[in-house]
Amino acid sequence: MFMTLGYHHLLAPLDGSELAEQALPHAQAIAQRAGARITLLQVIPNVAALAQEPALPPGRLTAALYTQTLQSQWQEQALAALEQTAQSLADQGVMAQAAVVVAHPPDGILDYAQTQAVDLIVMSTHGRSGLARWVYGSVAARVVQAAPCPVLLIRTVAGQTTPAPRKILVTLDGSGLSTRALPEAERLARLFKAEIVLLHVVADSYEQKLRHVPPSLAPEVAAYTSNMLERRIAQVTVEQEGIAADLQARGVAARSAVLTGDPVQTILDYAASESVELIAMATHGRSGMARMLHGSVAERVLHDTPCPLLLVHATA
Repeated sequence: MFMTLGYHHLLAPLDGSELAEQALPHAQAIAQRAGARITLLQVIPNVAALAQEPALPPGRLTAALYTQTLQSQWQEQALAALEQTAQSLADQGVMAQAAVVVAHPPDGILDYAQTQAVDLIVMSTHGRSGLARWVYGSVAARVVQAAPCPVLLIRTVAGQTTPAPRKILVTLDGSGLSTRALPEAERLARLFKAEIVLLHVVADSYEQKLRHVPPSLAPEVAAYTSNMLERRIAQVTVEQEGIAADLQARGVAARSAVLTGDPVQTILDYAASESVELIAMATHGRSGMARMLHGSVAERVLHDTPCPLLLVHATA
């Protein structure tokens, strides 16, 4: 049985861009239903350290920018903007506070989440270019790898996501680690009265194996691997139906699906066909099925799906 508790403290990293703020409606929707507070956090690099940034074009920053005065002004302006956003959330009944720290962006986010008992980080997958690139740079990848709590990544695709998901897809691979995403999916399902769909994609790779056997043995090997595939599908089906039954017994709408094919494309196709509005995955799993953000399933899913992606660090 999975234990699910409500959220108390959400962290929304921002960088001053409108794209980064697209994660706010999702954080707001969760906070309103859970009675949680949101911290709006902007991590500002140390101005002096920017002089060592090789990616900055010549002349981008002048010597005047390295003064303590500039650092203070930057912090004050960022805090004022965050406080204005926090007040707007408060006017809508959401407890919100603003915070600005000076640090390397991913380290600042991680340190704040660790020391301030954050339950969930909600962040956009795109932000200000250059100083605070998100997933396709280094910030979100580093946050996902080391976060002490789940991370909800929001694609900045206009009109393609809803902050109140009605159907949540949880990808499993048969490993205990992959089930770490289930409690978080159940939390959200309870908050939004959403349905959970459990998806296990069994890789159908016997055709590739046949290329490496003598032609005379191909029929026998094909029959054997096909039989093994059928047995694997039957085993997984029983396991997942058991998980779905447990969720149903706890009052959560749930069902199971077991498919074969390429994991990434099958997840994407199934999510689209089922009108899934959020995908939940663990950050580690069996044989690479859920290794995250390094040319892996999650990175490829995130790149091609408009759905928010909830990533749960399996060893957290």
